Amino acid sequence: MYKIISHNVRGVNSPRKWKTAFAVYLKHKPDVLCLQESYYTPRSNPKFFHSQYTRFFSSTYPSKSRGVITLLRNSFPMSVTQSMLDPNGRYVILFGTYREETLCLVNVYAPNNDPISFLEEMGTIIESLTYIPQDHLVRRL
Repeated sequence: MYKIISHNVRGVNSPRKWKTAFAVYLKHKPDVLCLQESYYTPRSNPKFFHSQYTRFFSSTYPSKSRGVITLLRNSFPMSVTQSMLDPNGRYVILFGTYREETLCLVNVYAPNNDPISFLEEMGTIIESLTYIPQDHLVRRL
């Protein structure tokens, strides 16, 4: 069993906002943090990390909009074997193993305009990547 928090942060560029958000997150002790609308650019990735979440996967966009961050708790026993980071700041997909099971974590920030087309495209991407080995189960979150 694992715990996931998903949060549209609408920008976490300030140390104060990052610290405030992490105070809330830490009370719930999530294994996975999925943050949307981080507003980081490729050159301004966050400098406000937390020592309990050093495994960090980020999809950024050239302007300060969009952006998706997935953080894994250090003690969460997932071994990431593959990651897909969208160059348009819309998703992070992680494949790996968790206690001998295959796991696929998908963190998505869908656009406001035409979200249906985007989500259909996401479904196609995930379906093309997802496989079920004979001895394992893929969980879609």
